Amino acid sequence: MKQEVINKLDVFYQKNPTMLGKAATNEQIANAEKELNIIMDKDYKEFIQNFGGAYAGLAIHAFINGTSIGNETIIDLTNSARNLFNDANLFPEINKSLVICNY
Repeated sequence: MKQEVINKLDVFYQKNPTMLGKAATNEQIANAEKELNIIMDKDYKEFIQNFGGAYAGLAIHAFINGTSIGNETIIDLTNSARNLFNDANLFPEINKSLVICNY
């Protein structure tokens, strides 16, 4: 992520603290990657390591989200989507994907 974007988000979260989650740890990230059998995108990792599950134009979930976002983790969202699509025999790529938003 560009430092300019991080700085703008920092200002936004100072004014909107309920949109800010708790920073993700390396352990949480590694455990999720292993459980979901994926490798997270570098920019997404950096975002959640800085801001946790936070709002940035849309609700970006992680492990501990801002109170305005909801409690669903990326593990919850991804597993739910995988179950839904696999049960319907649709979009097999979901099994190699990570779901970060529930819109």
